[in-house]
This record gives sequence, C-alpha cells and structure tokens, in this order.
Amino acid sequence: MATDIQQLHHITAIVGNPNEVLTFYRDILGLRLVKKTLNYDDPYTYHLYFGNYDADPGTIITFFPWENKKMGELGDGQVATTIYAIPENSIDFWAKRLTDKGVDFVRGSRFDQETLLIKDFHNLNIELVEKNWGKANTYAVDDITPETAIQGFAGAIIYSHRPANTLHFFEDVLNWPVVDEDAVYTRLQAPGDHKEWIDIRKTPGTFGTMAIGTVHHIAFQVDDEDTLVYWLDIAQKEGYKASDIKNRDYFKSLYFRERGGLLIELATKAPGFTWNESLENLGTELFYPAKHQAIIEVVKKKLTPLDF
Repeated sequence: MATDIQQLHHITAIVGNPNEVLTFYRDILGLRLVKKTLNYDDPYTYHLYFGNYDADPGTIITFFPWENKKMGELGDGQVATTIYAIPENSIDFWAKRLTDKGVDFVRGSRFDQETLLIKDFHNLNIELVEKNWGKANTYAVDDITPETAIQGFAGAIIYSHRPANTLHFFEDVLNWPVVDEDAVYTRLQAPGDHKEWIDIRKTPGTFGTMAIGTVHHIAFQVDDEDTLVYWLDIAQKEGYKASDIKNRDYFKSLYFRERGGLLIELATKAPGFTWNESLENLGTELFYPAKHQAIIEVVKKKLTPLDF
C-alpha cells in the first residue's frame, strides 16, 4: 500500500447560478463538464464537475451552485486562489482570450513567475500560470488547442488562521517540502509528477464566511480505501476531528479540518468518472446519489435547466 500523498485530487467551491458557471468554466476557460450530479446532502443543488478531456484527478474543479444565497467572504481557513497550469508560452494567448471575452484580469508575478489573476462570475479567484504539467488537455473550445488549453491544477494559495500549524500539516504530515518563500508566502511542493504548489500566506487575518464565492474544501488523492484508513488513523493521532469514510460514487473520501481552519478531503483515485458514463459522453446525463431516488422526480422539476 502506497501511503504517500502525491497530488491534488479536486477543489470544490460554492457558486451561484449554474449556467453562469457553465459559461465561465466551459465556454471561457475551456474546461470540460465531466459530471453532472446532485449534492449528497442537498438534493435540490447541483454538483457540477469540470476538468480535462480525460477527467483526470488533479484537473477537477467542482461546484455547489447555491442560488439566491448571500455572498461569502474570503478569509482564513480557505483556499484563497485556485491556480491552473497553462502550457509554456501560452500566457499571451490567455491574456488576449480573456480580453476578447470581456473578462478582466491582473498581470502579476509570484516567485518570479508571471501570473494572470481572474475573478469568475461569483468572485472566486482563479490564477493562470505557465507550468509544465506533463500532459496536454485535448478538450477543444473555440481556438483553444492542446498547446494552449488549461492542463490541470498548478496549486493553490491558502489563507490560514494559524499559518505555522498549516505549514506543519503540509510539511510534516503530508511531507511536502518547502521549496521557496518570500515576505508574504511560504511555498511547498507536491512530490508527485505534477508538483503542485501550496502557497501559505504567512500572516493570519480573520476567518472567512463560507457562501457564494468561496472554496468549500481542497482534496488530495490517495490510492485506495485502505490508504484512507491509514490516513484516518494519522488524522486522529494529530488531533484532527475526522469524518468517517464516505462513498461519493466516483471516489471514497474522508474529511478533517487542520488547525489553520482549512477543510481537507482525502479522495481515492478510483472508481473515477467513467464507471457510469463513457469517456465520450461525460457530463451529458444527470446522475444522482442512490439515496435521492425516492424524490428524484420532484427534484428534477425544481432544478434550473442547464444550457447546452
């Protein structure tokens, strides 16, 4: 049993109108809608998954569209920015594409790497950075090609209420080494092939409010359920209050909150997104957890129709 945590699995955020999510992530950023399902705890809310063409772990961003809800506040205990890897020499393409689509962005840099910082339609921070992710994304939208398409996660910026504790979690529990730091951030790097970055802000602020425009949790990949059991024991020994192991249909997972306030999920890489839908047809059919079967016809009538 391989117990190391090598990479990100997915990031889940709370948003508003689901069709605005489709417009931004599918039609502008060029990500593929790979699964259309319902929230396990709230069947009247979609759970939408976007990623690369193959729906690989490490490319998946998921959303709970909470319509007619208030906006959240960014703060400690949250992923502040989701960072995407774009191919080398593609940042000017993305600057032009965003301009043509009417999306504002800010050019910046961190650790001597040029960045494009965007806010989506629900105030989530999305950043693009050139990074060799190792696998091209073949999903095509407009003039996006494998030479320019978003490949997967380059990492995330974390706001922590106790930065030293969050650093301990990544460095000493996950064994992700520190590779750089400046006056604002400490950067750690995943040991896996994609070498995602976690940039932890050094100065605490105030806790954020979880609602529209905030990240709900960040998930890291483990091999299988036996590995989840192994990490559940570690989480408990570290004093983190952990959930039991949950079946999420496309992976099994457990949750705990590290001491800086960040909600962590560990998720298995199997069975993946193609066990109930072919690769070619991903994202075309509405699936739902079995526990919603008794009310599914009522739920369908109340869901916002999605634009296709």
